[in-house]
Amino acid sequence: MRVLAGTIDGRLFLIENGELKSVYNIQTLSEFDPNVTGPNPLSVRPLSDGRDVKIQYFTPVKNGLLFVVNGYQIYYYKMKANRYSQSIVFHVPRDGERQVNVGEGGGDADGNSNGDGDGDTDDGDGGDSRGSDAINSLSVSPKNKRLVCVTGTSQLYWSSMEGKSGMMDVELEPFGETLHRGGVFGLSVSDWKPIFMTCGKVDRTVKLWDYMRRTLLLSQSYDEDVHDVSLHPTGSYAIVAFRDRVVFNVIYDCMALKPRREFTAENCHLVRFSVSGHMFAVVNDLVVDIYCSVTFDKRFTLTGHKNKVS
Repeated sequence: MRVLAGTIDGRLFLIENGELKSVYNIQTLSEFDPNVTGPNPLSVRPLSDGRDVKIQYFTPVKNGLLFVVNGYQIYYYKMKANRYSQSIVFHVPRDGERQVNVGEGGGDADGNSNGDGDGDTDDGDGGDSRGSDAINSLSVSPKNKRLVCVTGTSQLYWSSMEGKSGMMDVELEPFGETLHRGGVFGLSVSDWKPIFMTCGKVDRTVKLWDYMRRTLLLSQSYDEDVHDVSLHPTGSYAIVAFRDRVVFNVIYDCMALKPRREFTAENCHLVRFSVSGHMFAVVNDLVVDIYCSVTFDKRFTLTGHKNKVS
């Protein structure tokens, strides 16, 4: 009886009939033969290069082995003539989806980015957004045609295992719509269209959904925390609130948010369009500023609050 055991420092222990037969280092392991005993298994030491190489678990398949390494990679070793050779490295995409990446900063009247920001993540509101994206479980179809895994965010990823040979790096594809990593910090529904918008402060994304078709229309990521969103009643415009500013956006054909105008706001955590959409409110610390949605002029300033406006 043979047993393979993975360690937190990236080593594989091969045990046969209760005796240690070989020890391998996953970082340098290009191929191995389980029938060959290593010269001195206990002399194999982990590499001290600082990389996270924790081997969480492995899954035997019809013609090889799959190892989950550091939570985001799957090493595939194919078996040929009783030897296992590394063939493919599957990995969870770092952005988790096909997103429109927007650099930090605001937009002027022409939609150009010109702002500043520190881009720090608020660890108190969810911590590392990548930690929850690690692979939790892994499965392969009976005929070894497809690989499916699920992450800590309940997101499914998959990849075909057919037609792939030699050393390859393959990015797993999302199975179904991609969700927020971390909590949803803002939600706004359009009155005229069957769409609603959400934002995640942890993953720094804004998503636009169609609740009739139950599909994701748009996902846009930023380099700073997103505190709130408000969708215009027509569904054609959206306000996105950041820590020290808010941005009035045009929803461009449900494919991107194009900045139209930027407003300064101190400790902004809440924005709202009026019922008719001709004005919008911005919480500026303990002050509420009311702007015109057409001319962008500040119409009113409401004061008097002594505690946080919610």
